Amino acid sequence: MKKVLFLSLIAFSLILSACSSQSNSTPQVDYQATVTSYSVDIASLTWEKQKLEEENAELKAQIEQLKAQPTSNPETERTIAQLEADKAALEQQLAELQAQSEEGDKLLTQVSNAMITMRQIFYGGEEGEGLRILCPEAEVYDFSYTNIDSMVEELKNYIAEEYSVDKSKVTAEYDQIWENYNDMIVKTRDGEYLRPYYVMFAVEGDDNFNAIYDLTFQCYLDFPKLEEKLLEVRGN
Repeated sequence: MKKVLFLSLIAFSLILSACSSQSNSTPQVDYQATVTSYSVDIASLTWEKQKLEEENAELKAQIEQLKAQPTSNPETERTIAQLEADKAALEQQLAELQAQSEEGDKLLTQVSNAMITMRQIFYGGEEGEGLRILCPEAEVYDFSYTNIDSMVEELKNYIAEEYSVDKSKVTAEYDQIWENYNDMIVKTRDGEYLRPYYVMFAVEGDDNFNAIYDLTFQCYLDFPKLEEKLLEVRGN
């Protein structure tokens, strides 16, 4: 059994396994669509509540007007009774709408907070707080994982583009970690800067995934399987 070099890789392999197991038994949650849906529902409830409040105010005015009449008759009494019954029904609807609106606000807050937390965990949040599992560049760059030589060249291309350096000045050397696996430590240099990466290759029938771990910034420069799961959760 292949030993994993970094504890973080073990942890995130477990995360992926858990995500895969959960996706087989329960449907994926589209958080972005859920937030949009809740926002629309709350806006609709607010508009309906406003209409009912206006109708309730009109009924109240009619009742007060009828009660203020100097003389009363059975027809007026019946009208007042019906208006008061209508007013009571409207107030009941208003109370139900208020409860629905409050529940919608609560759910919207929960989903929004879940999205913020997820962002903090995976990308470190807006101010860099959090775990930062994925490097910010993970959404920008893709790698082929074709073979060792091509991956070394792709990393050199990445260094040249990301750090605006001449590719001819970027050098790279690698050490293959395992005898029967292509996983390797790639050390790139551009001028005085050393940038090491741990490159993992997926193996059919094994629990390993394609991934590149940036040893300098301690985050995944590329992790296609994890990014795929993240996009499913975000609803992209």
